[in-house]
Amino acid sequence: MAHQITLANAQAAVAERLFDTQPDKARVSLHELQQTTRHALDELRATVGLLREEDSPEPAPGLAQLAKLLASFEQIGVRVNLQTQGQPGALAASVDLAAYRIIQEALTNTAKHSQAKAAHVKLVWEARWLNLEISDPGPAKPQQRPGYGLIGMGERAQVAGGQFSAQAQGDGFIVSARLPLATAQLDRKK
Repeated sequence: MAHQITLANAQAAVAERLFDTQPDKARVSLHELQQTTRHALDELRATVGLLREEDSPEPAPGLAQLAKLLASFEQIGVRVNLQTQGQPGALAASVDLAAYRIIQEALTNTAKHSQAKAAHVKLVWEARWLNLEISDPGPAKPQQRPGYGLIGMGERAQVAGGQFSAQAQGDGFIVSARLPLATAQLDRKK
């Protein structure tokens, strides 16, 4: 949900900047802002419903929605290059959600904390693992407050039975996660 709030903030800033000089473009940005906040509210309702152990009105997001996620970053000025290697394998729903959320949070961090206008997402499918790598060329924006994004990504990877790392790379930043395919999870239970 932090992604939608970041996106909404950027859309509001664009609308404010264009309001006096290009009102038609400002109107488009406000329409996009309305759609973004509606989606954030739907996700919040779904999350609260899960916490109350009610059925969620929408399925949890996963890699099937990755193209839509990446397009949302294009809207706020972060061009995302996606590279996929290997044959996609089956993911447990919780691992699929973790993969999606790690990519979402890493790209949100790029939008919030980096001056980069581009990012790279790489998915490498192996026989038993999905390896994620999300990177940007940086540099970091000055005076950024640290948040809990990296901690949350690490916790998601760990809960899914995987591994996580994040580190500076040159002027930029790289996030890596290794998540088990459904077959690897089944093998561990035997």
